[in-house]
Amino acid sequence: MLYLSQADVKSLNPLPGDMRRAIAEAFRAHHMGKFLSLPKLSLDISPAHKFQSLCAASPDLGLAVNKWLGVAPTEPGSTGRGIEALLVVNDFRTGEPLTVMDGNAVTGFRTAAMSAVAAEALASSDVNCLGFVGCGLQARHHLSALLALFPHVSDILAFSRGSSRDEFAEWALFAHGRRVRVCRQADEVVRHSGILVTSVPAGSPPFLDAEWVPAGAFVAAVDLARSFNSEGLGAIEFRVTDDHEQERAHPLYENLRSFDADLGELSHGSVSPAATQDRRIFIFRGHAVADLAAAALIHEMAWRTGVGSTLSR
Repeated sequence: MLYLSQADVKSLNPLPGDMRRAIAEAFRAHHMGKFLSLPKLSLDISPAHKFQSLCAASPDLGLAVNKWLGVAPTEPGSTGRGIEALLVVNDFRTGEPLTVMDGNAVTGFRTAAMSAVAAEALASSDVNCLGFVGCGLQARHHLSALLALFPHVSDILAFSRGSSRDEFAEWALFAHGRRVRVCRQADEVVRHSGILVTSVPAGSPPFLDAEWVPAGAFVAAVDLARSFNSEGLGAIEFRVTDDHEQERAHPLYENLRSFDADLGELSHGSVSPAATQDRRIFIFRGHAVADLAAAALIHEMAWRTGVGSTLSR
């Protein structure tokens, strides 16, 4: 059995395009009934304290995966991440565990790839401005994933209430050679972005208005749209989630009962916005199909390159 630490997963550094294509194909197969999965199981202690399990299997890939994660509040000044995840990849036929891998790094790659799959279907191909509200780790993963898909982007805007916006700008220049314009007001980012990524931390009160989103723009609400005033989300005409079944089992908002499409339908090409000027939003909690696709790609890369440590059972 192979063990992949966080450093191992990061060293493999799957290409954003490879991860995006793997996840798009997985959701396309899921839409066609070729994946087996259940909605995310969550044992909620409090809004900021929970334990969750995501499980999926694919006869075609010959693999199954379970992601187990714990979310807990962190004290001010703590170095703890507040979320810890682990994935176990099993052989579909025998049930034998093949690889255990750090889930935090995998989740970073997989979440940005999910947004990129949605952006490929919903964002304008000639978008010239990316905006980020929230400038932590997910913003970095999303910038990499979106630049791989829209390399012609000329403007990058960022807002956060802490120093992370300056650190994000420094990282973008170092990692991608791209300059980020740091904004002092969130609405400045929202009003000018053809693609907007929101990833504010849990517990932050809503402070964005959906009416600020430009016509035809696409929003990847990595933070479950908690940064938006929920009563106004109906102003965004075309709403997408990762999976209808999961959303029905765990509705995100009482006043937002229906979604126009899920990621499987987008990947399959069976649903698309009716009007080019419709604002579009992808509100997603994460899904086991994406975890399996990401873990399968990293599992294959690790076994092929010899990265990781072998464990006996």
